[in-house]
Amino acid sequence: MVAEKVVIRNPFGTTYLTTLSVELLHAIAALFLLPDQAALARTCKRLNSALTPIVWREIELLVRGNAGHMDVLVFKVVSPNAGT
Repeated sequence: MVAEKVVIRNPFGTTYLTTLSVELLHAIAALFLLPDQAALARTCKRLNSALTPIVWREIELLVRGNAGHMDVLVFKVVSPNAGT
């Protein structure tokens, strides 16, 4: 399967999603749920670098039990749109 580029047509020519500003990419990603944001970020290096701060915007560190003498840290991503 060949990945297709997302193309937005405009009267001035062709614009690729990867050529949009980071601010526009953040605005677009804000419309998606966290799993979809993460999937979009995994599509290419450009989107990964632009969307990683959105996907990992808030991380909660939890300590659960221990393994011998070392505490086990669990990372939980808390998304503002997780309940929607």
